[in-house]
Amino acid sequence: MARSQLFERLSGLPVSQAPFANGYSDLRDVVGSFPAYLTPELAAGLHDAALEFLHGHHVRDEPVSWHPPLSLLSGLELPGPDPESIDVTKVHQSMLRHDRARLWVKLRATAEELGTTMDVIRYLLEENPAPRSPRASGQVMASVRAALPPPELAELYLGQRLSLDEIGRRVGASGQTIGNLARDYGISLRKAARPRRIFVDRSWLYEQYVTRRRSLADLAREAGMSTKTMKLWAARHNIALRPDGAGTISYPPHLRTARQVAALPAILLPAMRGCGWQRLQRFAAAAIYPGIRAAAEGLGLSRETLIIQINRLERDLGGQLLVRAKRGQPMTLTAFGAEVVSAVARTQELTAAGLGEAMEA
Repeated sequence: MARSQLFERLSGLPVSQAPFANGYSDLRDVVGSFPAYLTPELAAGLHDAALEFLHGHHVRDEPVSWHPPLSLLSGLELPGPDPESIDVTKVHQSMLRHDRARLWVKLRATAEELGTTMDVIRYLLEENPAPRSPRASGQVMASVRAALPPPELAELYLGQRLSLDEIGRRVGASGQTIGNLARDYGISLRKAARPRRIFVDRSWLYEQYVTRRRSLADLAREAGMSTKTMKLWAARHNIALRPDGAGTISYPPHLRTARQVAALPAILLPAMRGCGWQRLQRFAAAAIYPGIRAAAEGLGLSRETLIIQINRLERDLGGQLLVRAKRGQPMTLTAFGAEVVSAVARTQELTAAGLGEAMEA
């Protein structure tokens, strides 16, 4: 499986073209299931093995993962779901829930659970392999203990006030496991806050959801409740729900009031869907670099990912944002791109103000 996957990554050819493919009729299915088997440790090992192979053949200026120029996709409306709209943490959690199933069954079950395709799940797992899941509870606790010694767990839980679930996601464990570890370390756990009853006014919900077309997730965050509870309020007030993602705008976090939302720069609104705010922030951060490659390295992204995200923004916003770097000339912003960067900066100020208000509250 690993050899087949490395052949495809290095060459860009289907595994059926590999020298060792003769006599193996199911190699394609094997490679298709391999992302369900990947762990971060295995992915790093394969990457090192691929580099060693290239260097052994005196190839030192080629990437491990081959692909055609992504500029070929510029301006195209690509079919299928956007992988960036899927929460990778939920992919990992779903894969762990189906840990004892066959690989292709795990992939299919995860795709169905998250409402996407198996190809999207494969891609996300190749880019972000799921953490290893030791089956014995003793192995799990030993792994978590090694990752979280007492001072570090105390800093995360008591110092940074992270929840048990948030800490668990960082090390691939459940919140319950982190709670047990904290008790072993003698760390006193916080008492869970008693849930408070929040009334949602129909006129407010209609104005924000129907007229302003905000997403239920945004409204739920503003009201301090779950998206599921906000859906129940919509049903109680007889407000018809849109299909998921149908033209909804997802506002940046910490914009908690209608006044803050109304102050958002209009130029950014067409891109505020799905992970649009993250793409806008990345573009603004990339604008200070001399070229796309340098920007991707500075932001900790692959060059291909950054190009795809900027192309998506240009399509959503309806204008060119960058003049790509040429020989001897650095990358520059277009006039439209400069307006977008300025608008992102204003929105970041709004977001910071909203966070300050939330902390005071």
